[in-house]
Amino acid sequence: MKKGGPRTSLYALCKKLQWPMPTFNTMEQKSRTLIQIGDTTGFNSFESQISLHIPDFGKIELIGEARTDKKSSFDSAALVMLYELERQGKIIIGE
Repeated sequence: MKKGGPRTSLYALCKKLQWPMPTFNTMEQKSRTLIQIGDTTGFNSFESQISLHIPDFGKIELIGEARTDKKSSFDSAALVMLYELERQGKIIIGE
């Protein structure tokens, strides 16, 4: 999936269903040695928490996987949210 894809899909879904936009809270860990996550490396690791309020349902809060850059951590959290929405029967994810 290309960078920004999960966030764009989630934002489009929220707009279509007239839900408030999700919010992100990022935690950063700095290291003196290189950190390798997947195929990227860096001195920092970012983990983002995503929060989505769905009217007449409630609030869903999840944490994405750690990534070496902030925007990728947002994408990870957005992807986790999309899968959770599918698991709860709110959406159907197509191929």
